[in-house]
Amino acid sequence: MHFEFNRAGTQVWVSDWATDGAVIVLDGNTLDEVARIGDLISPTGKFNVCNTAHEVY
Repeated sequence: MHFEFNRAGTQVWVSDWATDGAVIVLDGNTLDEVARIGDLISPTGKFNVCNTAHEVY
């Protein structure tokens, strides 16, 4: 799994590499699931463009 906060720090995006891959969006404070983007072949990568562009990890 890969975890990354959004730029505002309000959500955590999780890359789930299960066979039915998904990106799971969690509330940044409660870790409750907010959304699920499913049926992805390889849900990986850096979701936060700001972090990637400025190498903030």
